[in-house]
Amino acid sequence: MRHLIFWAVLSILASEQRGFSANVEKVLRFRISDVTFLKEKGYDIVQLEGCDLTSRVGFPALPKRDVKIVLPSDAMATKVEVISATQETLPGEFNILPAQFL
Repeated sequence: MRHLIFWAVLSILASEQRGFSANVEKVLRFRISDVTFLKEKGYDIVQLEGCDLTSRVGFPALPKRDVKIVLPSDAMATKVEVISATQETLPGEFNILPAQFL
């Protein structure tokens, strides 16, 4: 894993039943200083403050954050879009720990 996304802006388009639409935006920022690496049995474990690890067994266990956004009761999300993202390449080679059965 050589790329981590550290800044993203999510935009959700919500359409009310009356035909009115509005944009709801959520800004997520991640700092490189919030990333830590641990070594366990020859694998690298990437941790990001405030995030859990992905859990699909056999796939890389990488930091993830679930984001919940409150919409009005008469609205429905019709589109989720990342409107801007920046990535930073970290130096080195990593052997990411695969997610395990719990």
